[in-house]
Amino acid sequence: MEFTLAGEKMIRPIFLIGTTCFWLASMSQLIHREFFELSPLKTAYEVLPILDGSLREEYRGIYLGGNLIGFTNTALEKESPASETEEKEPSPGAEQQSDPDEKGRTGFELRQNTYMTFLFLGEEREMLVRSKALLDDRLELQAFELKITSGEYGTDMKGRVLDDQMELHIESKGVPPVIKKIPVRRPLFFSESLPMIWTPENLKPGKRGTLRIWNPLLLGFEEIDFHVGTLETTLIHSEEVEAIKVTLNEKGVETHYWCTPEGVVLKYESPTGLLMVKQDAWKIFDTLRENRGALTDLPNLYSIPANRELPAPEKIKSLTVKIRTAEGETMRTIQRENTADVKDLPRHRPEDPALAPYLAADSFIQSDAPEIFQKASELAGHEALLLPAVTKLAEGVHQLLTPTPTVSIPSALQILSMRKGDCNEYTVLFAAFARSLGIPVKTVAGLVYQHGRFFYHAWPEIYAGRWIAVDPTFSQVPADASHIALVEGSLEDQINLIQKIGKISVEIIDAETI
Repeated sequence: MEFTLAGEKMIRPIFLIGTTCFWLASMSQLIHREFFELSPLKTAYEVLPILDGSLREEYRGIYLGGNLIGFTNTALEKESPASETEEKEPSPGAEQQSDPDEKGRTGFELRQNTYMTFLFLGEEREMLVRSKALLDDRLELQAFELKITSGEYGTDMKGRVLDDQMELHIESKGVPPVIKKIPVRRPLFFSESLPMIWTPENLKPGKRGTLRIWNPLLLGFEEIDFHVGTLETTLIHSEEVEAIKVTLNEKGVETHYWCTPEGVVLKYESPTGLLMVKQDAWKIFDTLRENRGALTDLPNLYSIPANRELPAPEKIKSLTVKIRTAEGETMRTIQRENTADVKDLPRHRPEDPALAPYLAADSFIQSDAPEIFQKASELAGHEALLLPAVTKLAEGVHQLLTPTPTVSIPSALQILSMRKGDCNEYTVLFAAFARSLGIPVKTVAGLVYQHGRFFYHAWPEIYAGRWIAVDPTFSQVPADASHIALVEGSLEDQINLIQKIGKISVEIIDAETI
């Protein structure tokens, strides 16, 4: 089957992990990871370089491949307490906590907007992330609202921290709201607020520490180690500037940023090559208008060149590659599964407790929803054998969705309603369909070959006595051997792959076709 995007014929649609798993995670790393350990703070002025409690506002341009593709605007304003004289003393030995509605406390309201525009497989796409948060007088998170918009997809999220838990409320178009209560440990900071709370005390050379934050774009908590370096010269808009370099380390992956001794973040460079630079708003807007016709196409920028051509990747049954990462190099041989031994396996819900997680519904793979079960049953029909049922589901998802570059948090019910998306949407909807019929499914992410390059991609695996890769995006059961799995699991698990982007090379050693 052939697809045409932006006038270019493609043998099969390549939709990268670069939507939810790539872009949201990458942007999260770019925008929200200026981390440090807080020293004991006594007054609001020590927390923030705000002279009179008035508005503090900063703009930063977002650069990719040397091109400006967007900006962030962050504003922080002091909230007036209900009573300037009323104060609440903490209980002896208790950790200090604040309630968003607590009277007599001075807090802050944080507002942030992030806008990006780029090409995705020749199509122009835009992404807007808007957030607002209520912080206490130590800038610890009390409540937040966040809205993600990209094309027809949108997600609204609200959270409130009370005592030792966060009440989370998530709404997406065409989907029942998701309500969660998540245990939290304090102190807890909001990811978007971190660029605002640097102080000279926290930038002492040699200082090390860890900070716990809530990152709504990853729907999870993060603990980041940091090390403050010394003052050094760096380039900011082609000018040499003295700035303090700070090294961040998460799961062995290092990133760097530079800030003034007073605590203003000047530049941040992510592992994926995204660069955020402090800049005047008018310069950002003028440059975005001038560059409108020369946007960056993400797949070409983040794909990995192969050392040889594979003319028919969909027919590859065996692929041997050498993969080099920062940790070293490994040889791998990927085999397309020969399913002859399981072709007569009956379709039934397995009783093995170890497979329970791969059959369970969650907030985004809503396999227990009646609409999901009804559509899955319609696609699979009365097929009593496992592989024929899986094939019908994969073909059904492939036909059901219109391939569209998307930036969203994939939700099976929303995907079923919108009926468009990229590899993440194909994978999540297939997983929901299959699980609703009692077929264990796990999601994986890695690389897939196309047109002389390896692209980041996501696909599911089904359990048929062993795990077998399938690909509803390409309508393949089983998937061809050009699928190189690197990580498995949820969005949070796939951050391990995000951190390796730009640091992976693949050498094809041997390939065997059908």
